[in-house]
Amino acid sequence: MADEKIVGKSDLVIAPLPEHLPPRLAAVSEYWHGKCLTGGDVPRLADIDLLDIYSQAPFLFIADKIMQPHEGAEHVYRWRYWGTAVRDFTGVEATGRYLHETHEVKGAAEATADYDAVLSELKPSYWKRNVRTTGEDRSYLVYERVVFPLRAVDGTAQHILGVFSIGNSTRIASRTGESLS
Repeated sequence: MADEKIVGKSDLVIAPLPEHLPPRLAAVSEYWHGKCLTGGDVPRLADIDLLDIYSQAPFLFIADKIMQPHEGAEHVYRWRYWGTAVRDFTGVEATGRYLHETHEVKGAAEATADYDAVLSELKPSYWKRNVRTTGEDRSYLVYERVVFPLRAVDGTAQHILGVFSIGNSTRIASRTGESLS
């Protein structure tokens, strides 16, 4: 699993939050909005307690923006937390690893651009897509996800809270087209 990476396809759709989210995404969105500070300001990472949303924790991830140069960029993202359902779904254990270590180049660039926009605009982002893993079966994974900005202790937006909706998703073998789920 450590050598696998997530490979993006071109059907990525990034958008503001839709009016009707799948239940898992809606639950985490409601939790995040409930943690927003007076005046609607973005919550801090310290305000998020996974025990408050324990049933959603396997589907969550948290990424930290690290001011460390990498291949011409001034910063990278490191996975602080990568839930077990996300790991099982993607086939990639990411906790403690960098985004560029867990995604192929195009997918890492797409995710980085989306996370950068979320942190600069201080607004959640939604996407729905198919991705292909580099595992032995080269399968396609269909999912939806929302990412939310979080502030650091110093008040700067430096963290991402994300949630995957994969409950009704399918894992499709690229060679045969048959469902693996």
